[in-house]
Amino acid sequence: MANDDRPTGLIPYNHDAGNGLRTHMYEAASSGAGGPIFINQPVVLVASGHVENAAPAGASGVATLYLGVAVGFLSENYGVPTVPFNDTGGTTKRYVIVADDPNQRFVAQEDTGGTALTLNERGATCDLIFRAGASGNNTTGIANLEMDVSTVLATNSGAVQLIQLQDIVNSDGTQNAVGDFGKWLVRITNHQLRGQPMVN
Repeated sequence: MANDDRPTGLIPYNHDAGNGLRTHMYEAASSGAGGPIFINQPVVLVASGHVENAAPAGASGVATLYLGVAVGFLSENYGVPTVPFNDTGGTTKRYVIVADDPNQRFVAQEDTGGTALTLNERGATCDLIFRAGASGNNTTGIANLEMDVSTVLATNSGAVQLIQLQDIVNSDGTQNAVGDFGKWLVRITNHQLRGQPMVN
């Protein structure tokens, strides 16, 4: 009788135009700046032309602009890396496949902090937060990321904008609902390829 608890970052959802998922490949920063990049984790394009792990917006000194979300990785010779996540440390080149369409929608789970979201908050923005401080699961390679509902804003300050509650069924047969671990369709608020906030 409760929403499934699966903190899995920002999962790409059907594209608005029905043309499938648009992705581009970017080289990861070899210095490991920002730490490992996990699947479904936002990334940021830096001055070198590389991408780095984008810490959740709202963290001290962290930019709220995102390039998109990591959906896969390739090794230096364009093979599949031997690890489930892109550990960018060292000198070996790694490439990140990024869902970087500014209009791309994603599925995100709300956390249990603060007051639960309501349907009236569609169009508002909120920040993202790592569950228990861990950026990802080293076994699955999936980002350990949720929406921080204690930061809901009516402005474009949050990392993602709420579009609507996702219409899915939980593993126990109940309907996904507002409240703890509710799944929402969202989009990146301040996108590096858009140039301005996407807030209605």
